[in-house]
This record gives sequence, structure tokens and C-alpha cells, in this order.
Amino acid sequence: MNKIKSFALIMLIIALIPFSKGINSSSMNNDSNYLSIKKSLQENNKSAFNSGFDEVIAQFMLEGHIPTLAACVVYKDSIIWSKGYGEQSNGNIAFILASITKTFIATALLQLSEQSLFDLDDDVSNFLPFSLRNPNYPDKPITFRLLLLHQSSLQRGGEFYQSFVFNDLDQKLGITNETLPSFPAWLDDVLLSENTSEIWGTWAPGGKPVDSYGRSRLAYSNLGYDLLAYLVEVISNQTIEEYFQSNIFTPLNMTNTHYTYQSYSSDKLASPHDWIPDNENVFNLPTDENNDFNYPHFNLDELGAGALRSTTTDLSHFLIAHMNKGMYKNNKILSEESINLMHNLSQVYYGNKNSDSYGFGWMNDIINTVEIDSESFFHPLQGHGGRTYGFNSLMFFNQDVELGVILFINQGFLYVPQFDNTWDIFDVLYKEGLRFSLSNLRSENVSGFSLFLFSLTIVLQVIFIKYRRRKSSTE
Repeated sequence: MNKIKSFALIMLIIALIPFSKGINSSSMNNDSNYLSIKKSLQENNKSAFNSGFDEVIAQFMLEGHIPTLAACVVYKDSIIWSKGYGEQSNGNIAFILASITKTFIATALLQLSEQSLFDLDDDVSNFLPFSLRNPNYPDKPITFRLLLLHQSSLQRGGEFYQSFVFNDLDQKLGITNETLPSFPAWLDDVLLSENTSEIWGTWAPGGKPVDSYGRSRLAYSNLGYDLLAYLVEVISNQTIEEYFQSNIFTPLNMTNTHYTYQSYSSDKLASPHDWIPDNENVFNLPTDENNDFNYPHFNLDELGAGALRSTTTDLSHFLIAHMNKGMYKNNKILSEESINLMHNLSQVYYGNKNSDSYGFGWMNDIINTVEIDSESFFHPLQGHGGRTYGFNSLMFFNQDVELGVILFINQGFLYVPQFDNTWDIFDVLYKEGLRFSLSNLRSENVSGFSLFLFSLTIVLQVIFIKYRRRKSSTE
């Protein structure tokens, strides 16, 4: 009988394994904040992404003068919800990503770094056909690391820089008739120009400027990331889009991500818009009776800082890879070490380490408007946002709950930013994603418990049969 007891104990332990897995799957985060959110959502009987949710999105779009919106929510390694709203309700049309482009540039640089083609602390002048130095600090080298962290002392850009990157749009709007050199030819003109006060900061490379409130901050530089795109080209001996295609787009099955609008059929492109009140319309753009302006399709020439276009589906593959240690399905685009390095939010933008910190092409924000049962919850997010003429984009995720949101709208809010409710919409999407993920975890737990009961039944049957056979042999 002792042998039977031992056998039964072993079988019971085996039966408990699937049940323990069911328990562990719900223990993604023991943080009291997360547990409070979980309790609140579990007590709310509304299902995720219901019809009332669509009405909330529609109201935000009306208030924000947003013609078209596309979004998706990612949980773990899959899209759990995706939809389009408004004039172009196809949720899988292409929008300009704007500054989300920087996350691709940083990914490319880390890939090349993994191949030991350069060191992050190398002087980039060693890879350029000219010497890159802040004229105020000619003895201070500028490294890959400083450019990635926006600490190179390069300014954001300035009017001279913008005349190149927006040249296509300016020509289409009749602001200029001049055709300027395209990327990367214009880099020499800008970086070596005599407009040094527009291009270079008064602080040393590796340092940070201080604002009027005495707060140390990063000098966010679009120009710096355009230079990084050129460095990718130099080091890889490919154009930046060729490099992306081979090393990011193809491995991640991103078939609808390109730089130019000519790469898409017209029905696959989101149309850019802005809402421009009369007192803000400095270029006298032809707005309609509601002060809406429809831009023509245009290309940006800031290939490192903001020119990529993509769809929610394509971009979700890239986000999933970053949420899952560099892996999308069976393809790995970066090592876990490089992913951690990129997402190490050690730099401070406005002196608050809980807000607007910057890693390598990734920033950190705080959702502070997710309200559940009249209570606000704070969830740290990693990712990037983007904004340009006619477009606005967000791509952020929370690693603890394995939840990410991608949001595109074809409204730039460059003229009247106080009407920007993009983060309000993001908060709604994120909350619904939480509701879904926690509901899914409950079903996983139920599944684990059901498997436990099934396994226990088998164990008891085996014990009973063994016992009957043992009894019969002794009679």
C-alpha cells in the first residue's frame, strides 16, 4: 500500500503543474497599483471594446476635429483589437509616423553595433567625410551614444534645416518654388553652414541646457537623428530604406512600411489634415468653413527623424518585437541586451525621472488620466510619439502588463495644440486593453483549474485501479 501512496503522491504533483501555470500567468505584476486596477476592472461588468467604446472614440474625434483615426491594441505577442474610424474607416491605411521613425533608426544602429562595426562611444567623425564638431567646443568629440541620447549639443533643427526637410510640402503649397538637395546631400549644407546658432547649442556635447526654470533638459534634435540615418547608410553601405527592408521590415513581415507616398496606392494612404483658425493661418492656407485644411500628399526629407510611413498592423510587428526581447514570431531582430540598452530610460528631459526620460530612441511617459471607478491610476509607458503637418501618432507599451497601444490620426495639431486630445484617446484604448487582458487572465486561470480537475480525476482512477488489482492479487 505504501507504494501505491507514493505513486499517488507523484501523480498528484504532476496534476498540480498545469494548475500552477494557471496561477503564475496572472502574476505578471504584484504592484499594488496594478492589483487595484485589476480589482476595479473585475468589478466592472462591461466587456472590452463594446459599442459604447466606439461612441466615446467618435466624440473625441468630433471635439478634436479629427477626420480619420486608426488604432490597434497589442497584448503579449498579438493584436487583440484593431479598427479604423471616420472618413477613411479602413484601419490599415498608412500614416506618417513622424518621430516614431527614431525608434527604427536606433534599432538599426544597435543591430550594427552588435556586429562590432563600431562602438557606441566612437567619434562619429571617424565615419563621416567631414569633421563634426560644435564650433563652441572644437575639442569635444561627438559619439553615437550622444546622438542617440540627444546629448550631442546639436539643436532641434531651425528654419534653415526645415527648408530642406519640408521642401516637397513647401513646393506643393506654393511657399517656395526652389528645389533643394535631398537627403543626405543637404546634411553638409546644414551641419557645415554659417548658421551656427541655429544648429549648435551653447552647451558642450554630453551636457544639457538649462531652461528658464533652472531645470536640466535634453536638447531634442531631429537633425541629430537624420545624421544617425546617414551613419547607418555609411556603415552598412546601403540606403536607409534598403537597410530597413533587409534587416527590419522583411524579418518582421512589414510589407506596408515605406518612406514615400508614391509607394502606396491612393486608397491605402491617410489624407493629412489640420484645423487652422483664422488668427493662426500665417500662410493663408485655403481652409473650409470649419477651418479645416486638407494638405496634398507630401514626402518628408528627414529620413532619420520623422519620414517613415506605416500601418497599425505593420507597426504592431515592430512593437511586439520590442515588447518580447527582440523577437517577433520566430525572427529575432535584436539581442535582449540591446533591447534593454535601448529601453534604459536613464536620461532626463525635464528634471523628473518619472516623466519624459529618454533611452536610445525610446522615451518614457506616464498615463495619468486612466480613471477607473473615479480613481486615477499611473502606469509607466515606453515608446515614442510623433507629430508633423497633418499627422499625429503614438506607440507606447507597458512591460509589466504586456500591453501596447498604437494610435494614428490625420490631424497635426501643430497650429492649435490645446485641442490635442490624442492622449485622451490613447487612455481609453489602454483602459480597454487592460479590461481585455485581465478578462483573458481569468479565463486562463479557469482553464488551468479545469485541467487540474481533469488530471486529478485521472490520478484517482489510476489509484483505484491499482488498489483493486493489488487487492485481487492478495485475495
